[in-house]
Amino acid sequence: MCAGDRDGRGYARHGAGRGDGRGGGVGSVAIALLAKAGWQVVASTGRLAEGEYLKGLGASEAIDRATLSAPGKPLGKERWAAGVDSVGSHTLANVLAQTRYGGAVAACGLAGGMDLPTSVAPFILRGVRLLGVESVQCPMPARLAAWSRLAAISTARCWRG
Repeated sequence: MCAGDRDGRGYARHGAGRGDGRGGGVGSVAIALLAKAGWQVVASTGRLAEGEYLKGLGASEAIDRATLSAPGKPLGKERWAAGVDSVGSHTLANVLAQTRYGGAVAACGLAGGMDLPTSVAPFILRGVRLLGVESVQCPMPARLAAWSRLAAISTARCWRG
């Protein structure tokens, strides 16, 4: 649903997108969907040994999640055209601070915490959008569209068996 939220809002598919890829479900699916949609995906992981797996899903690069998990500045160097974050807290704040002008970040998890230690700077100076994504109350048409996108990219080689 995170990948679909950005596609439906007309965001350009150029530049790097960022997905959390811990070898887990949300990050792995986001990486595969975004890569299939033409994004250049950079995966963030706590296990760099998983880098080849993440690249097999479509990531062009895997970075250490520690580069995003510490407290950061209100605005950083513009690095991401968009992002999918399943961690929250400082990681989400840093992704927002590094998102390019007009970009969007879909937040769908809180593994790192429920807080969001950031400022309004990315929103009012760069027009960054934060999209909250949940699946519990999601209407059936949106669920079906998400499952359809997932089915379109599903192959045996994409997922661990």
